[in-house]
Amino acid sequence: AADAADSMQLQANCLLTLSEAHGLAFHIEPVFNAGNKAATLFRSLGDLAGAGRAYIWLAGAYEDSGDNLWIGTWGGLNKFDRKENKFTRYQNQPDNPQSISHNFIHTIYEDNGGSLWIGTSGGLNKFDRNEERFTHYREKDGLPNDIIYGILEDDKGNLWLSTNKGISRFNPKMETFSNYDKRDGLQSNEFNGGASHMGRSGRMYFGGI
Repeated sequence: AADAADSMQLQANCLLTLSEAHGLAFHIEPVFNAGNKAATLFRSLGDLAGAGRAYIWLAGAYEDSGDNLWIGTWGGLNKFDRKENKFTRYQNQPDNPQSISHNFIHTIYEDNGGSLWIGTSGGLNKFDRNEERFTHYREKDGLPNDIIYGILEDDKGNLWLSTNKGISRFNPKMETFSNYDKRDGLQSNEFNGGASHMGRSGRMYFGGI
């Protein structure tokens, strides 16, 4: 079963299987319906998003509370709408300050309030799903580093971010950052992707170098 606290797991008891055949192909299969052998097979993400082979590398996958699948790659952010059976692609547009800040996606996270956060190589992004626009947070706003590997939320609504220069605690309401590095007891200032987890006790784990 999927761990709802783990942003790299799907929350609706589904397995996401990915391969590099003909773009980025995947299928979704219910875990607890062993009698149903027919998995739903979709066309390649590259074809659906109109991106071809540029979308080979999967960087993150997340299923939100609305049953949408969010796929992060090295070429942008993609949303799969199950009801419409359609992909929407979000990429950085240099002439649009409300587009996503960077196309290299490291992590995707939905907080307890339903806000969607995306960690990129160009800072932290908050996505307004109604307005279809992104708010950016970068080093100039208080981040220690613009590469965001992991995002976890504590019981007070703070987001904890692992980066290439330590860990940052972000208060979304105040839009303030508190930064921690090796001088505060971290094993190193450099962390890594796919290495963040919230334990059942509420203890956070971040993997780094």
